[in-house]
Amino acid sequence: MKKGVKKKSSRKKPSIIREHKSPKEINIERALVENFIELQKVMSHMSVNFNELTKEIKNLLKLFEDSAKSLAEKDVTMEQTGRNDKEIIKKIDGLMDQNKIIAKGLVMIHGNQNQPQQKNIQPKIPQEEGSDDLSGYTKSISSPKK
Repeated sequence: MKKGVKKKSSRKKPSIIREHKSPKEINIERALVENFIELQKVMSHMSVNFNELTKEIKNLLKLFEDSAKSLAEKDVTMEQTGRNDKEIIKKIDGLMDQNKIIAKGLVMIHGNQNQPQQKNIQPKIPQEEGSDDLSGYTKSISSPKK
């Protein structure tokens, strides 16, 4: 029998191919890597802030729910005290009417006090020396007799 001859594999080992890059390309790659790292930092910071915002929104929602419950309870008590409020409003309206009447009376009293003072104060008209000559005038019928 023939002994088998082993064939050598025709596979080549992968060799590392190095391309020579210009300094401009290296700077661009470095800038891209730095920008990508900064983007990841910003995204992680945004994720943390978003989680905090979610918590705050949950707290706000809870506050609104508590407020709604409180208002619902107050509506029930307001219906019970609504009758008392109507009576109080009627009494306040009565007091307002009385206040208007009193105010009108005070205005009338104040107006009457000012009128006599105005009548008593009459400006004096200066008389000229030749004005005492009344001989050219005739007495009227309604003038009092002396």
